[in-house]
Amino acid sequence: MPIIRFIVPALLFALLPFWGQGQVYMGVQGGYTASKAKLMNPYQSTQMVYNSTLDYGLIFKYFNPNPNPNFLDERIAGVQIELLTSPHGYRTRFSADDTVSIPEKHINNYLMLPALAQFRIGIKKMVYFHINAGPYLSYMLKAQHGSMTNGKFDMHPYKINPLRDNRFDYGIIAGVGISFDMFFGTLQAEFRYGYGLGDLYNVSYPGNHSQSPATFQSGTLSYMYRLKSRRNH
Repeated sequence: MPIIRFIVPALLFALLPFWGQGQVYMGVQGGYTASKAKLMNPYQSTQMVYNSTLDYGLIFKYFNPNPNPNFLDERIAGVQIELLTSPHGYRTRFSADDTVSIPEKHINNYLMLPALAQFRIGIKKMVYFHINAGPYLSYMLKAQHGSMTNGKFDMHPYKINPLRDNRFDYGIIAGVGISFDMFFGTLQAEFRYGYGLGDLYNVSYPGNHSQSPATFQSGTLSYMYRLKSRRNH
């Protein structure tokens, strides 16, 4: 995909200044996301979507050398950057007439770029608890829409209209997690909450909602390899 071919080299180029200093981790990440949207003016009731596909992508983490080794031997603040695919959507009901209400589901598949500040504290030599917080930017790669038939959603490709649908979304993410530094790499698990500051639909398009932000909850599991470690002692 053209946008992926652009983002990946640009991200690697942006990370080059960190490569020769500090403590650098890089690896892979997988996860599961549940999401919904807030549709206002006109108001439309929505429910959480529990996706059938997983999130997956790359993860990069950097910790600056501790300038004062007498304070704490381990680094306590760093940055975590990710590039991953993640489906976000919502469920609602469509009234075909005054008596029939049909459940519907809409899913957008995004390429996401979270950039998170991470603060961690070591519990033991190899165990850390952390807090992540920061913004994310996402680009919609494709979408699906469908209604329920015989107890299951019959999903079909959704034709994206650039005038009606916003391909770009952005917002903030906060999360808590735990990581284990071992000789073969670092395992990290995290639970996070995300809130969209943009709208899924263009507010100026006729008939669209005046607000349509997305919210999501996700759990992630990452494996990272420590590429570089340097201490300022």
